Amino acid sequence: MRNLDRPRSPQGQCAGREYVVSQEGIILRDPTPCGILSAIDDLIRKGLLENVLQPTDAPASRWSELLLVEVTDLPAPAHAYLDALSREYANGTVMFHCYRVVERERFDNCLHEHPPEVFTAAFTAELFRNPAFRTLAPVNAGALSCGADIPWMTSSPFHLTATLADMLYRGGAYSPTRDAAEVLRIAQQARIALWGSEENSPESIFYLFSDAPWSPWFYNVAWDNTLIVLNRTKGEISCLFASDTD
Repeated sequence: MRNLDRPRSPQGQCAGREYVVSQEGIILRDPTPCGILSAIDDLIRKGLLENVLQPTDAPASRWSELLLVEVTDLPAPAHAYLDALSREYANGTVMFHCYRVVERERFDNCLHEHPPEVFTAAFTAELFRNPAFRTLAPVNAGALSCGADIPWMTSSPFHLTATLADMLYRGGAYSPTRDAAEVLRIAQQARIALWGSEENSPESIFYLFSDAPWSPWFYNVAWDNTLIVLNRTKGEISCLFASDTD
């Protein structure tokens, strides 16, 4: 409801002595509590209140407009994996962030209106415009539309552990030969701690991976990796950037 500064013609509208109903809503001449109650009482007596209080469509939600807060209390297995990866990328940088969605309804609207499985390029371009992502060094150094230009690889959520293990096993420029079983164990524990086990969360996880140096932040030698993981159940979006040089 808003104040009516000057009289309007009631033609084509439902008009009362102290208010006018139009497509803009209920416009009051007297926006005091008494005026509001008087208008509502008049609408009830005329049987028009139900017509006025119709639900409106929810505003369109976009990935770039989601309010995200960073999750800082990462589980120990996640730290173990990131520490191991950082040791492998000794000449470079490993960066991981996990964000939780504040407004779950808008998050669900994004999943429904712009599913990342269908609109992958639009999803990443929008995500990289989000203020939380825009401040990250790789994204900030890239073009505004860089998310849409990245050659992403998508796969089954059952392959997420293998992707983590492969990054760690291949390592960086001067990585020693690692034990494959130990690498798989570290990756599996990180996967479960961050996103749940494969058997309990296959429908919840969507992830993207790229080994392209899509931003000047990457060294563009041979060890450039980007991982984006969306967790529908938790309402979280995680990102991992890693790059090394010789």
